Amino acid sequence: MYFAKLATLAAVLSLGVAAQSGNKTIVELALGTSEVSSLVKVLTSSPQYALIIQALNNTGNFTLFAPNNAAFAAAMDLTNILLYHASAAGAIASTDLMDGANVINSLATNTTVDNFGMNSGLPLDVVKNSNGVFVNYGLGNATVVTPDVKASNGIIHIIDKVLMLPMKPSATAKAANLTSLVSAVMATNLTDAIDSTQGITIFAPTNAAFATANAGSLSNSAVANILKYHVVPGDKINVSYTGGMVMVNNATVVMADVLTNNGVVHVIDQVLIPQDNSTMASASGSAKASGSGASAGNTLKVSIASMVIAGVVAGLMA
Repeated sequence: MYFAKLATLAAVLSLGVAAQSGNKTIVELALGTSEVSSLVKVLTSSPQYALIIQALNNTGNFTLFAPNNAAFAAAMDLTNILLYHASAAGAIASTDLMDGANVINSLATNTTVDNFGMNSGLPLDVVKNSNGVFVNYGLGNATVVTPDVKASNGIIHIIDKVLMLPMKPSATAKAANLTSLVSAVMATNLTDAIDSTQGITIFAPTNAAFATANAGSLSNSAVANILKYHVVPGDKINVSYTGGMVMVNNATVVMADVLTNNGVVHVIDQVLIPQDNSTMASASGSAKASGSGASAGNTLKVSIASMVIAGVVAGLMA
């Protein structure tokens, strides 16, 4: 067990108070030190750690290196990161993948990292094209350098990067340097709504798009209405695929399929302006996960642009 090894090899305390508390054992000091409460919780959670506690509570001369609470939180992230690299959707060979986007559910089901709301695991966006197979994660992507290593119970694809967990939309926008969008969302108090909405698709205008639209001259109420128009589920928009480009109304998707922990972001080159008297088609943020490896019958809220690129448009547009 990961924490058993961690507790054994890097166990208890970088306690500055040790020199002042020589009459207490390491265990007694740990029990009274809030900074290592996560470690104490682990060590006292199961009888398997009894020998460690007994040893550290006996007379003798021990040295103990204690992960603090922040270190344990980071270790939890490591567990989720590793789970994000695996899927129980079947042994998916590269030849099973369809051209374009393939949505595959990972084993990272912890709700602290998976806010899609589907209880099926944080999705992986696996893209196959003429250049190879790639796994998109947030703003990054990994290349499959050695595909189809067969095992007795599945298959391994060796990749050239660690897949980092997707972040919240607000953090993703900040990391992408979409400063105008970040400022507008903060000014209109929409950060919590965007970060907490499950299965969300966001069309995020570039900084240049905001400058062209002169959005800074509008009231916060007007800006809020415009921002809400960029979110699916939401008002009606028109999505089309023309000349190898995905269009959202009159805007072009310049960066597609940026996964967040609760949905997906597509960066567009224009600000979308709501039109009350339009004939725009109704867009939905939900669709059946498609492509080989997607769990049968498992509904996954994926991007409109991904579905267009993958050719899964039937039934999406009115």
